[in-house]
Amino acid sequence: MVMSTLSYLLLIFIIASSTSAENADNHPQAYTTFSPSKIPKSGKPAGRTEEEPLDEVLYFDDVIVENERSRKDAKMWDHWGKWSPCSVSCGVGKMTRWRHCISKACASGDKEAQIKTCTLSPC
Repeated sequence: MVMSTLSYLLLIFIIASSTSAENADNHPQAYTTFSPSKIPKSGKPAGRTEEEPLDEVLYFDDVIVENERSRKDAKMWDHWGKWSPCSVSCGVGKMTRWRHCISKACASGDKEAQIKTCTLSPC
């Protein structure tokens, strides 16, 4: 993978930021810093392999772009409505509540239902 200057700078920033901190579990970060003068023209630091964390960081940039694209295409829903009355006057019936899709990714009238049972006095 050929690394653009912007990707390279982002990578250096991510690596430099992660070396001085510990993660949420108070474990040292797995990444190490390196000098830009040690980066060969190929764009990869010498001695790194595809399986090491550095390449995961390079790939992560692509994942962020994909996640942002997915969010734009994702359906967004309003709050659940109130439960309907029980569908029967005695015995076991059902109650339903609805929510409607409120994003451009939805077809007109897109909605979801939740259904639960209700038990009234025996018939």
